[in-house]
Amino acid sequence: MPQAGSAALDDRAWELTDYLDQGMVRQALSLHCLTPLQLASNKKQRPPASCRLREVVHGSMKWVLASNYMVDMTWLLSACPDLITAGQLVIVHGERTPDRIGAIKTAAASAGLANLVVHAPPLPIQFGTYHSKAFVVEYEAGLRVVVHTANLIYVDCNNKTQGLWFQDFPRKSQASPAMSEFEQELVDYLRALRLPAASAQKAEALCSQHDFSSARVHLIISRPGYHSGPALRTYGHLRVQSLLAREKFPSHFQRAPLIAQFSSLGSLDERWLTNEFRGSLSAGLTSSGGTLGAGAAGPQGFQLIWPTVQDIRDSVEGWRGGASVPGPAKNVNKPFLQPYWHRWGGEPWGRQRAMPHIKSYTRYKGQQVAWFILASHNLSKAAWGALQKQGTQLFIRSFELGVMFLPSLEARHQHHPHRAFTCTPQAMLSNRSSQQHSPDQRSGPDPICLGPATSVDQMTQHASSSNAAGTPTTTDASAEHGSQGSQQAACHPVVEFWTSQTEGGDSSQPTSDPHTCR
Repeated sequence: MPQAGSAALDDRAWELTDYLDQGMVRQALSLHCLTPLQLASNKKQRPPASCRLREVVHGSMKWVLASNYMVDMTWLLSACPDLITAGQLVIVHGERTPDRIGAIKTAAASAGLANLVVHAPPLPIQFGTYHSKAFVVEYEAGLRVVVHTANLIYVDCNNKTQGLWFQDFPRKSQASPAMSEFEQELVDYLRALRLPAASAQKAEALCSQHDFSSARVHLIISRPGYHSGPALRTYGHLRVQSLLAREKFPSHFQRAPLIAQFSSLGSLDERWLTNEFRGSLSAGLTSSGGTLGAGAAGPQGFQLIWPTVQDIRDSVEGWRGGASVPGPAKNVNKPFLQPYWHRWGGEPWGRQRAMPHIKSYTRYKGQQVAWFILASHNLSKAAWGALQKQGTQLFIRSFELGVMFLPSLEARHQHHPHRAFTCTPQAMLSNRSSQQHSPDQRSGPDPICLGPATSVDQMTQHASSSNAAGTPTTTDASAEHGSQGSQQAACHPVVEFWTSQTEGGDSSQPTSDPHTCR
């Protein structure tokens, strides 16, 4: 393994050891991964690049937009109690039943949250979902943008591996550019939500008032609709393609392998996966002027990361963990997919028992990464989009949101005057001090730990179909798997089911019936 720091930023590549072992994700990328602290190998020491959700969404908040597919309001307010005193809280959600929407309002009223807006964005396409997961937080000093992969429910933020990125942005000055690319992306996304008039005006005003020129990422947006003309390459996998097409990378990334790691699998066909989607992720230029191109044929060039039956069975949740990785057998077992399956790792970070709800995509060569995507996008046409009309139209069903890390952005950030800006300097100092304490000294809801999910070595353990450890998880098997032992699991894929209920009155526990998490 190369030594950490051996690749300079202007080489357009990151050493894996930089962001897995040496904290580059915290210091340079601000990328984290959620999982329960008690799963770490050393229970008295928090893993590298770790923090709790309440350490990101905290402080004196003037205005907050919380975007998510699922929202357990009682749990959220116990995990992030400072939300109760926020000037206004706007919940943008994907819940679609009156009782779950009503529960959000009831919990907020019970907690004394006075200024609440609850909004469900319109879903114009059948079977589409609102799946984006983010926070936009206004402070007196500036604006914080958070993009992550966890539903706002107890099990997601305590029992699973998740990803989170955030960055703070100052108010504009006379030296600030009138507009930046990140600002355009954020405004586009917020407009797509069709917020109530007052909230929409507030959101756009905040964007226009803040300087995003130091952004370390691009936003990767999916919004429902039929996109053509100038919008064709604005969303979904074509947005990834357009961003990569203007980047230059070292020549050794030519035909380098691609990784797609996700927690839900759509109904795919071979042409879409291996030509359309893989083609978009294969874009990019070499430093010598050539194109990166697709990797080698088969699993040497494209790897799909998915938990196995044994991973689910041995997880901290047991068979219940299968609820967060929905994959019908008819989708997982398609013959053309079988060579691409690779086993979920997690051992280097003590996360082998925290099932992955994180979604990540990358291109690597040896121990170097060319680029990295953290997103709510699972591997599906509904999330990433599918080309129609001979490639002139992109059809997307669902709302999704992600961030794309590029070394060129990081190199720019390192020389930017706002590179060290934070909205909450005192709180950050306090949090760093608290990280020296043992978990037993903490109070409040169970902490969530954030850190990179796995190394490439762990991500590329190829699954063997001859035993349980190599059987890709599906969700169509008999419910008998929930009570049978390992012999049963070795013969059949895991069933998706969820039977847990609220235990006791602890507000850090789930208070609403959990359902399939995506």
